[in-house]
Amino acid sequence: MRDPFGAVLTLIRDDPAVAAIVAGRVSSHVEGPPSVQLIDNATSRRPFGAGSGRMGMQSWTGFARCWGPDSPTGAILSRQLAGAVSDALHNHRPTTVGTTYIARAYAPEIDGTSRDPDTKWPYADVRLEVHAGADAVA
Repeated sequence: MRDPFGAVLTLIRDDPAVAAIVAGRVSSHVEGPPSVQLIDNATSRRPFGAGSGRMGMQSWTGFARCWGPDSPTGAILSRQLAGAVSDALHNHRPTTVGTTYIARAYAPEIDGTSRDPDTKWPYADVRLEVHAGADAVA
């Protein structure tokens, strides 16, 4: 089964608006702000089994945590970054990223801005939902 996590990371990282803010700092771990951290909810599934005659599809959900710097404008930047991430996914459907077919990708909501208690960096979470092919495409 294909894991759409890497395809989502690529879609977000390669979007011009996101790249203008984070300069490529999109990954699965925390980097210095401004950056985007993808968090996997581990909810992938395959609704159709092999031999069903239907294309195997899976749903993936996760979050894009958009970090801003610890500054007076950091919260504003984290919200702008969250909006850019949301737009990046809404602009791509359907598409193929590498060997992963993305049938639909969207970011239905952006949470309010919070602050990390340790670093004091503000962040905004974007909920992500992706529906992708369960097998590689040529």
